Amino acid sequence: MHKDRRYVMMVSFDLPTKEKRQQSAYRKFMKYLKTNGYVMLQESIYLKLLHNSANTALELRDIEINSPQQGEVLVIPLSLAQFRKIRFIRGEPFDISLFSDEVLVI
Repeated sequence: MHKDRRYVMMVSFDLPTKEKRQQSAYRKFMKYLKTNGYVMLQESIYLKLLHNSANTALELRDIEINSPQQGEVLVIPLSLAQFRKIRFIRGEPFDISLFSDEVLVI
């Protein structure tokens, strides 16, 4: 049986936005997340599929480099199997098919 080595990097953050420079830092961090393949789970929680566990250390370093100096940023690396165990109590569940390796050709 093939063991799935894919990981999900979950980034949660609470950043200040009262001052102009804080707003700028927030926008820059959001742009970093979106342009680097992160998708929103809910407000201030973003996810990215990593194809192996070796990528988690590199991804963590990149988040540290690109995160604002003020505020809180929390990173939780999860195996894909662990992520699939998340249960949504209220609201719309995350569409895990966004992490599919299948390509849709139209």
